[in-house]
Amino acid sequence: MNLRPAALATGPLTLLSLLLLVVTFVVEGFDSDLAIAKSPYAIAASVCATVGVMLLVLALFRLSQEFAGLREGVGQAGVWLAMVGTLLGVGGAWSMVFVLPGLAQMDGAGAEIAGSGIPLVQAGFIASYIIMAIGWLLTGIGLLRSGEAPRWAGVALIVGALFCFAPLPTRFFVIALVVTAIESKVIGRGTIHSRVAPSSALV
Repeated sequence: MNLRPAALATGPLTLLSLLLLVVTFVVEGFDSDLAIAKSPYAIAASVCATVGVMLLVLALFRLSQEFAGLREGVGQAGVWLAMVGTLLGVGGAWSMVFVLPGLAQMDGAGAEIAGSGIPLVQAGFIASYIIMAIGWLLTGIGLLRSGEAPRWAGVALIVGALFCFAPLPTRFFVIALVVTAIESKVIGRGTIHSRVAPSSALV
């Protein structure tokens, strides 16, 4: 299966999601969480984020196919954790499309939940992004230590992973943009470097 289109699309879609969120805040302001949840711009942003993070899962698999250092040692551990965390992120993004807007349209308890959230669900979101962050952090370290990609690729993945710890909307956007850049600038141009050291030494 050719997963190159997924890797090329995840970054632009995630960036589009952020731009739509900016439009949402410009139109709706920052005062009403309910108005934001019901905004068509916010829903469109959530759709783009959901598709973008789904494509990020496929793009991660693509990276593990292309870079041997991500199939063993710390790189392999990072890929597995990143896969789990990113899949959990898909669930969170899905709820922003199909659950939150519906709750915001309801009266009483539904609207209250949409505005304030459910503590246990919020804890689940936090746990999901922590797993995602650790996974992509280890993936970036594995890519750096393998020497197969330019140094900027591993460093940028590590920076993107750190963003996942922050309480930001579409917090995986840096990772998605970096993955698209790696696909375009490294894999697409056939500039994957030969291994500088065996990854078995990293286990």
